[in-house]
Amino acid sequence: MAMLKTLLDSSFFNRKKQLLVLLAGLWIANDAFAEEGPLNAERGSLPIHQVVEGDTLYDLAVRYLDDATMWPAFLQYNNIKNPKRLRPGSELRIPPLDLPGIHVIFALGDVHRVADNNPATPLEIGDQLRENDKVSVGNDSYLSLQFDDGSIMRVLSDSLLQIQRYRDSHGSKPGNRVIVLEQGNLDISVTPANTANKNKANHFEVITPQAVAAARGTRFDVSASDTATASGVTEGSIAVRQNLKNKRRGQQKLLQFGKGLRVGQNGKLGEIRPLLAAADLSMLPARFTDADYLVIDWPELENAASYQVRLASDNDMQQVVANIESETPLVKLTGLEDGEYIVGVRAVDMEGIIGFEKVHGISIKAQPVFPFYLAPANHQITGNKVDLLCTQVLGASAYRLQVSRSQDFSSAIVDAVHQDACGHTATDLENGRYFWRTAAITSAADGQHKQGPFSEPAQFEVIDSTSASNFQIPSGAFWVDNRNLSFSAQISRDEDFSSIVGEQALQDQFISLDNLSPGSYYIRIQATDIDNFTTAHSTPRIVTIKPVEDTVERTWADKPKY
Repeated sequence: MAMLKTLLDSSFFNRKKQLLVLLAGLWIANDAFAEEGPLNAERGSLPIHQVVEGDTLYDLAVRYLDDATMWPAFLQYNNIKNPKRLRPGSELRIPPLDLPGIHVIFALGDVHRVADNNPATPLEIGDQLRENDKVSVGNDSYLSLQFDDGSIMRVLSDSLLQIQRYRDSHGSKPGNRVIVLEQGNLDISVTPANTANKNKANHFEVITPQAVAAARGTRFDVSASDTATASGVTEGSIAVRQNLKNKRRGQQKLLQFGKGLRVGQNGKLGEIRPLLAAADLSMLPARFTDADYLVIDWPELENAASYQVRLASDNDMQQVVANIESETPLVKLTGLEDGEYIVGVRAVDMEGIIGFEKVHGISIKAQPVFPFYLAPANHQITGNKVDLLCTQVLGASAYRLQVSRSQDFSSAIVDAVHQDACGHTATDLENGRYFWRTAAITSAADGQHKQGPFSEPAQFEVIDSTSASNFQIPSGAFWVDNRNLSFSAQISRDEDFSSIVGEQALQDQFISLDNLSPGSYYIRIQATDIDNFTTAHSTPRIVTIKPVEDTVERTWADKPKY
């Protein structure tokens, strides 16, 4: 026993024991500082964090996952031997999150998801955006996005933005949405917090090159360019502060309801000022019957530098079919479909701050388009028996013709509907002036009929001494239009206008049909106003040229058999 005690106390054994302990310590330290990396090749596409002195998994979980308790996720995606000791300079894969998506609920025009090294991909209704996605909305385009809490972000024309951060609420932690707006305009409606837990209101922040606008439960807009940022509040309030590049918190101002401000290129916050009032749209007609040339105008607003106009097919103004900025209190639209619409107009002041929006409901009832007149010519003198002839309309199944002694048609002496062909023979007419007009009718698969608008009335005058068979049938089609527009026409053998046989610049809304060989032809027109605004091509009308009989008379349309 004495010998054993001597051996244990010997300096040789102590040195050997210290050496073993040292070697074991080096092995443990080396394992703790092993290079962190992916567990398999599939995880190589995850974003990377480079460890710096003082990093802990708790801090990284808060930074990247918004929750310190999620630190074990880093262990699943990295070879971390000692989670309490992270080696500075090593790399960690950031775990993926099952993050909520931002839903595309409406997209119009040139709307794309863009990436630095990949081709742009179009965005369509039903697509989802996630963190770090970048979106471009082009000219005359529009995008509506819905967040999981019901918040809506409307992205106007010529905008470029990135979803920098989008985290849903969990536990007691509110959701976090951060949008970087490089240029363009956003109109945002943030869903307010539940009244029972207002502290859990989702945080919504928009960052521009000059400013940061933050809100919880409000409606506001932010517009950005290289030189300035402007923001205004139409519901609730937002905080606007400077966007300092050194990450210090800059000067901040609170914008209440009805207020706005401009942030200059240097980041200096401008003076808070009232938003411009809403435009007066009370004089707009409730119904428009010409969708090819639709003019919306309103009284000019004092201090307005321009106007933003939206036309939407829904009451929430999310499904926008036209998005226009105008320097005058007037916009022109073309090629719209029939339906119910909401017009929204907002004035923009000299600082670029957008004012209150005025909305007004309108109805477009332009289809089917009215037929063109063929005979008699406008203001023609006739006998007491008159063949009223008009073109067919592509897609129409019947035609309605009215004749009246009064221009308002308060008492029609003829009100006839004819299938397939457009025409009617009026007999036993008394001497005097008459007005007549036409409309086309379509039939749906369910048996429902839809009548389009009437044409502007044409006129003829009955004189007993004039024989009905002696007046000359005009060799063309015409309509009545008293607006200050110039028109052009195309005539084609087919409805797609791939076989155009004639093009005309028109005088007095008259289309010459001279020199056309027998057969059916399609006619479409296009209008241009004094500002060189050109409409879409109209729905085609159809005219049939019959063979010349006995080289005496030429009939320009099949005369209907009644």
